[in-house]
Amino acid sequence: CLYQESQIYVKQKDIEHADQMYAQIQAEYPSDELAEESMYRRGELYYTAHQYETALKRFAEYDRVYAGGKFSDASWYFSADCYAKTGNADRAIMQNNALLKKYPVCTYVYSARKNLMTLYRASGDYADALVQARMLLTSYRDQADSDGIETQAAELEKLAAGSGEAVVKKQ
Repeated sequence: CLYQESQIYVKQKDIEHADQMYAQIQAEYPSDELAEESMYRRGELYYTAHQYETALKRFAEYDRVYAGGKFSDASWYFSADCYAKTGNADRAIMQNNALLKKYPVCTYVYSARKNLMTLYRASGDYADALVQARMLLTSYRDQADSDGIETQAAELEKLAAGSGEAVVKKQ
């Protein structure tokens, strides 16, 4: 009942009450399977509301309590995205790399690699950005084609060879 009630608060976009209900589930029924999901949903709730700092705290709490839990790959991915969205590119890169190392075959691999490509390019690390682009093209060809990764890879090759961003964009 508490979980259903929290879902109602989510639909009503009443973040604080949903968060409280999820926390109550975890506190009162820690051995129930919904306890883990509730704790994860607390982070997801704030992520969806674009409250990335709070989402990071909730995901960190989930990771501490449920290390290696069934939502760990999602928690790590969304934490990395929160870091990127709050301007902490170095932490975002580290978190994405940790995700890929710990969960090399998960739902978030494509998106994590794509985010790494973007983060590396923004930081001027064109060689590492190119590595990610090539991996996307090799392992996820159809999706990479629809996302224009081949064009980005061509640009990254020029950038890695020493061309400037302005020149590459004009070309």
